[in-house]
Amino acid sequence: MLGPLPALTAYRADLARHAKASGLASCDGKWIIVACAVEQFLLFDSNARSSVARNLASVLSSASRSEETSAERTQKSIRDLAEKLRRGASWDDKSAFDGIVRVAEDMESAGALHLAFTTLAHLRVAFRRVDDRRLYSTLTTLGRISRALGDLDSAVVLYSEARRSADEVDDHSIRALASHGLGGVALAKGNLPDARKHYEEALRYSTVAALPESEGRAHRGLLIVAAKEQNFDAALRHGWAAFQLEAGDTDSRAELIGNLAGLCRECGYYDASLAGYAVAVQGAKSYRIRIPALGGAVLAAAMAQNATLVVSLGRHILKEVDKGAPPFETAQVLVDLALALEMIGELKAKEVAARSMIISSAHHFFELEFQARAIVERFSVPRTTRERVPPIELTEAATAVVASMTALAGSAGTLRALVGTTE
Repeated sequence: MLGPLPALTAYRADLARHAKASGLASCDGKWIIVACAVEQFLLFDSNARSSVARNLASVLSSASRSEETSAERTQKSIRDLAEKLRRGASWDDKSAFDGIVRVAEDMESAGALHLAFTTLAHLRVAFRRVDDRRLYSTLTTLGRISRALGDLDSAVVLYSEARRSADEVDDHSIRALASHGLGGVALAKGNLPDARKHYEEALRYSTVAALPESEGRAHRGLLIVAAKEQNFDAALRHGWAAFQLEAGDTDSRAELIGNLAGLCRECGYYDASLAGYAVAVQGAKSYRIRIPALGGAVLAAAMAQNATLVVSLGRHILKEVDKGAPPFETAQVLVDLALALEMIGELKAKEVAARSMIISSAHHFFELEFQARAIVERFSVPRTTRERVPPIELTEAATAVVASMTALAGSAGTLRALVGTTE
């Protein structure tokens, strides 16, 4: 069972995990100070705790002013915590508790997982008189960190404890968080029935508690489970529900619609697929979303036997990767393009696959290298264009999703939307 470590030991463990001699972020020093102070809170009575809190506030304020290179969010978390600690740190101080949680979440985001786990584990004891919801919520965060560290058994224990605790106080929001976590662990273990059960529970609790963001997360989880089971009806329904609930950044919406486009492609609804990929390409800000969407689109075009679109998309993809896309996304989209070119009998498929193979080999992307090498080795003559596969039959609800996807392209035209051209 994963447990807290002394703060410096936890930090060293994080450095070792990242294979670094020093420095995960410019605010490492402040994080270690916070973690050490929370350890100290465990040892002292109320008067001494207040003194530790005021000293910590002074140190954090000084560090915050002198280190302007830290991320804006992290700096704000540190400033806010310093302000709260000036008022002390009693056993039931909700304000100080929340401030330390936010700093620990910054540690987690930066990859200082052992330090974040240690800080939160000590925090739950040091502020054990804070309200139940806060204490139980941190259990789900500890579960998430355990999962990220690869300790799935500890994650299950922590999520299950959070779930039992939430039942005691009848808190649907904590139940939803715990169910999300248990669903993610089950998915990581490949246990799809358990994953579906937990995500369905998360959806139910999120709906009752009127938590749309949590509802969307549950639909995403159920989308993944259904897609792995090749239950395309359920996958399309859950994916569309998640898309409608997504109110976050444009990359998140683009990623979702790209996933739906992939499902439509697998089902044989290529117009809907291309329309979805067009929306994803237009909406994505990052290479991480846009490049895979272009790869999915060129495959959909090839499966639809639209050779003109495959060639146009191919030129656009090569221009995009030449601008400096990250290596993994570049290698992946080149495999997609090579497969698409192979489907339409285009000899250039071998050249594109060879380029992906070189990148994959250099960066140890072994699965992509294997896929690219297979294309190179089997492609000695143009292959016969395969017949267009008819779409699979879907339920009325899933068919409505396909229709909604098809309508996304609008009057601008799918090709124009995808590659910014009227070719």
